Amino acid sequence: MTSHDPSDAIAEGGARRFVALVAVAGFLASAMLVLSLAPDAPRARSATGEIVATEPTRLLDTRPGESTIDGESAGEGRIEAGETLSVRVAGRAEVPADAGAAFLNVVAISPERRGYLTIFPCDGDQPTAASLNYEGGSVTANATLARLSGDGSVCIFSSATTHLVADVTGSVPDDGSPVALTPARLFDSRDTGTTVDDLFLGGGPVDVDSVTPIDVAGRGGVPADAASVMLNVTAVGAQANGWVTVFSCDDDVPLAANLNYSAGGVVGNGALATLDDTGRVCVYSKASIELVVDVTAYVPDDRDPVAAEPIRLLESRFTRSNSTIDGQSWRLGRRFGGTTTQLQIGGRWFVPDGIDAAFINVTAIGPSTRGFVTIYPCGTERPNAASLNFVAGEVRANSVLVKLGGGGTACIYTSAETDLVVDLSGWIDDPATAPPTEPPPTSTPGATPDTVVAPSTTQPPATSPTSGAFSLLIEQPGYGVIRWDPCRPIRYLVNSALATPEQIFYMNQGIAKIEQASGIDFEYVGQTDGGHELDVPAGQNADAVLVFSSRALSSRLVGNVGVGGPSVNFYSGGRARMTSGGVAVDTEQMTQGNQHLVWAHELAHMLNLGHVSDPNELMAPLLDGQNDFGPGDRQGLWTVGAAQGCLPAVRAGDHLVASESNFGHEHHDGHDEQHTD
Repeated sequence: MTSHDPSDAIAEGGARRFVALVAVAGFLASAMLVLSLAPDAPRARSATGEIVATEPTRLLDTRPGESTIDGESAGEGRIEAGETLSVRVAGRAEVPADAGAAFLNVVAISPERRGYLTIFPCDGDQPTAASLNYEGGSVTANATLARLSGDGSVCIFSSATTHLVADVTGSVPDDGSPVALTPARLFDSRDTGTTVDDLFLGGGPVDVDSVTPIDVAGRGGVPADAASVMLNVTAVGAQANGWVTVFSCDDDVPLAANLNYSAGGVVGNGALATLDDTGRVCVYSKASIELVVDVTAYVPDDRDPVAAEPIRLLESRFTRSNSTIDGQSWRLGRRFGGTTTQLQIGGRWFVPDGIDAAFINVTAIGPSTRGFVTIYPCGTERPNAASLNFVAGEVRANSVLVKLGGGGTACIYTSAETDLVVDLSGWIDDPATAPPTEPPPTSTPGATPDTVVAPSTTQPPATSPTSGAFSLLIEQPGYGVIRWDPCRPIRYLVNSALATPEQIFYMNQGIAKIEQASGIDFEYVGQTDGGHELDVPAGQNADAVLVFSSRALSSRLVGNVGVGGPSVNFYSGGRARMTSGGVAVDTEQMTQGNQHLVWAHELAHMLNLGHVSDPNELMAPLLDGQNDFGPGDRQGLWTVGAAQGCLPAVRAGDHLVASESNFGHEHHDGHDEQHTD
């Protein structure tokens, strides 16, 4: 029996023949599905037969004592190196007997060494392609759209001995979309590789922070007028930790990661990427990697699935700049083992209500132990299936087709404590759903997806980074610079009843700016309906309240687009403490693209900065062309920020001398200018 052990665990170019347990034949369509969108708005679904999403259901488990939905393909023992296992898919679970392809989530468990899987229909030749790359002793999953053979089966080849698990999450009719292709290599940066037409071959690793455009239409069986394509993208021998983002070349790099990799490893994932007007896709890489791209299927124009520019829907980490697209499901905190997180998908941002299923990319970051994630429709019982497998301390991602529950929700169960990130890349529309409107802007310059756990605090500079004019709102002789204690986060509540998703997004961007400049953490602790004043509601475990209000509801906002400031307690012995703070903005006036700067300005007031006369500083009373903090602003935020260290404790013998609040200065609005208080 012949086996194959490529050093990079990618099926190499050139003809190869393997001895297998069953006749091999060939073809695989896609791994991990991630979708991108050209600048146009997502289109409506056609009424022809398309993808049918199902609840995750187990069809294969080689481990002794484990079960499948019907007892078939269970407990047969490890697949040996160089062998091929046949698995019947059609006619099982909710897969129709005449299905042409199926979405499978395939897992390699404890392989004996580094290797790969190739999944293909059993009535064709085994292609030169890798559906899943794994390391020895690991647990690695990848989602795959596999074309079925005439008898409804797929074949799974493994280059190394391993246990296998496969769950089905959906199917495609024989004449449906996506249209499966025999995998064809379109790009290989390695000098030893091959491509289907000898184009885009060699040249060595792509550069750090590089964007690589790749011609797709008219190559590898893709029609010139295809709307989207399924790609399998692999990072080989990365020189540092990083990520890959696949997107339309008509767009900027979105805040989403399709593939996370570690230095020196081999990681592959799939992408359903919308082609730009010239038939290209672009691939961004954070670090220098050897890049390999195969095409496995295409989506005809006006067919399912509906593609969207990747957007972030859930971010549990307390990051500073990586907000979700609309500020919802952000900074949730680490998800505890054995818990389920409900994620709203339908109706968010430009995603329509009433969608049946969604393509989401879920990432586990820094898990405490080995474990798994299961994603399923809310309102149903959690199935015996895994959407993602992870190991302690690493970053693992997988993209799944998930059927949605009532109200457009998905439930995400994690077996072990971990941070979670979820990006949406597309959906299956209900035929009655109206086409969504063109989406609003979805990114802020400089925002990038992290591939490692973000630190809980910014490391502020030891000395002031700039020199400029600033003022303090509250000063008292003998008390030094009055500030918040940077050694604990500022816990804040939000009253967002009047806010749009876009306004919430800009608020989070403003919070991120103030955190980065001051080094002080802000911790979201929940919503409040406690009115439109800037006092923290009684009984709430919070330090500040951020309010979306109006001039009719808050007299402070008359003549102002925003107002903010702190309250301070003074104690005997020369000690002072910021005790609370607040910011309110006028939602009716917050319509311009500089809303995040209004929030940054008001939050700086809450950190005890006052106005300055220099019109180039963000702390000038009039926002008129500034696009960032100025040198004086940064000097001031350094002076009241984390660089000054923890505040000394109030001593037992000290007593409260006085309290003071200050919420800015009075001024007026202009026409094209935004005044802040």
